[in-house]
Amino acid sequence: MNDKYVQMLDNLYSKLGNKSSSGNRFEIPKVEIVYQGSITIWKNFNRFVELFRRDRDFMIRFFKRELGAPIDDKGEELLIHRRVPAHNLEIKVNSFFELYVRCNECKGPDTHIVEKDGLKLLVCEICGASRVIR
Repeated sequence: MNDKYVQMLDNLYSKLGNKSSSGNRFEIPKVEIVYQGSITIWKNFNRFVELFRRDRDFMIRFFKRELGAPIDDKGEELLIHRRVPAHNLEIKVNSFFELYVRCNECKGPDTHIVEKDGLKLLVCEICGASRVIR
């Protein structure tokens, strides 16, 4: 009986195939920036807006506050009126993701923001969990 069970498991695993990814279907891309003097141009900002599914102005306000610099919205890209190293910007992007996108319970990115009774809530579309955000 034990040999038959092992054979069935082997058969099942062979049908499943190898798992080639780490299991995390969501990857935050690298920020693409260029510098013009003391201005940092964030070339792929739109990609983050689409990937995170958040309001563009909401995201811009977050980065203005976190970076302590004026930001101009130029459609596809952002002009940050301060020289910001890519590493520092990626830290801020990860911070935004953890605060305003990722579910604390299931760790998934499939969330949206709703306002209820004067509070902003991050609601997970997968597990239904919600939490208050600032």
